[in-house]
Amino acid sequence: DEESRGWVGGFLKKHGIGERELIVGVAPCGGDAFGKDNHLRRWPPEYYASLINRLKEELKPKVFIFAGPKEKNDVTGIMNLLKDKGDVFEFCDSTLPVTIALVDRCRLFISNDTGILHFADGLDKKIVAFYGPIDEKVYGPYLADNKRAIILKKDLSCRPCYNKFRLVPCRTDRECLKSISVDEAIDAVKKLLVSLDRKSEYANT
Repeated sequence: DEESRGWVGGFLKKHGIGERELIVGVAPCGGDAFGKDNHLRRWPPEYYASLINRLKEELKPKVFIFAGPKEKNDVTGIMNLLKDKGDVFEFCDSTLPVTIALVDRCRLFISNDTGILHFADGLDKKIVAFYGPIDEKVYGPYLADNKRAIILKKDLSCRPCYNKFRLVPCRTDRECLKSISVDEAIDAVKKLLVSLDRKSEYANT
C-alpha cells in the first residue's frame, strides 16, 4: 500500500540509495513451515555469506536480507561471516506490506524455496532460487526460463524427496543443496543481470 511504499522510499533516501542502484534481495532462511526439519531445504548459511561477499566485491550492490522474527539468529550468523557489513541491511521484523514493498525495489532476488520467493516472482523480479528436497516443477517460480528465473538444483536420484507433504530423513547430509557451489550462484546472478532489457553497468563485470 502507499504507506508501506512511502516507508521504503524514506528508508532508501535515509541511506542514500538511489533509484538506479543495484539492490539484491536475499532470503537465506525459510519460515516455519517445516518446523525442526526446515534446515533441510536451505542452502548452507556459510554459502550465503560467501555469495554476499562475492557480490559486494564484484558487483557493489546494496543487499537486503529478509527473514522472519524467529530467524534473527540465523541472519546474525551470516552477518558475522561477512568481510564487510556496509550496504547490507537486515529485515527480520518488517510487516508483510513493507516486506513486499522492499522486495519490489530489488533488481534481483536470491532465495531458498520459501514464501517470500513467490512475492519476488509475483513482482516479476529476476530470481536465483535454490531447490533441494522439494520439486521446483511444483513449487518453483512460475515459468522459469533462465532469462528471468534460474533454478539451481542437482539432479540426484533421491530428489525431490518431499512427497505427500512430508520430508523423508536425509541420508546424504543435504548433498542436493551443498553440492550447489557459490560459483554457480554467482554465474546465475551475472547471467540474469546481463539479460536485463536495458543497458546496465553491471553487465560488464
